[in-house]
Amino acid sequence: VDAKTYVRLARDKEALYVFFQCVEAGRKPIAKVDYRDGPVHKDDCVEVFFDANHDRKSYLHLIANSAGVQRDERWDDPTNGDTEWDGDWSVGTEVRKDAGHAEMRSPWKTLGVAPEQGRAIGINLARERRTEPAEYSALSPTRGKFHQPDRFGTLVFGEREVGVFSVLLPLKSSAGENVARVF
Repeated sequence: VDAKTYVRLARDKEALYVFFQCVEAGRKPIAKVDYRDGPVHKDDCVEVFFDANHDRKSYLHLIANSAGVQRDERWDDPTNGDTEWDGDWSVGTEVRKDAGHAEMRSPWKTLGVAPEQGRAIGINLARERRTEPAEYSALSPTRGKFHQPDRFGTLVFGEREVGVFSVLLPLKSSAGENVARVF
């Protein structure tokens, strides 16, 4: 992977925050889609998958391109998705000469989970880089499409109400076995 992606997760009493730093060496990101719930995944984008039930089946999918355009979906399983669902979440983006940044804020109410100590949820963090050469990276490699909740990683909440976790994508690890702890 040429284009490095750094991700940080943080939380407080009200929301989960996901910060992406997408390194680019002199390339301008592709961001053609300019309306909510459009085909943002066809642009350079970042994606977050939340399996709040940790059932390795149902999940929420939040996507944002480098222009800050959002798409969100709710899936009962990887073959049955509700693309009309609009979650209450926000994203801010910034494109610089050497990197793009995205900051997502997702309220716990939207995610359908309370961040209780020891609670585990399924999660995957991904980047689609459509700028040539195209690259795809994720916290948990899904060995194909990102929509494979049985291969998501696991996020475990610690005892503190505020916590941070950092990672560089992709990880050198096995699918579905990656565990992150947010303290």
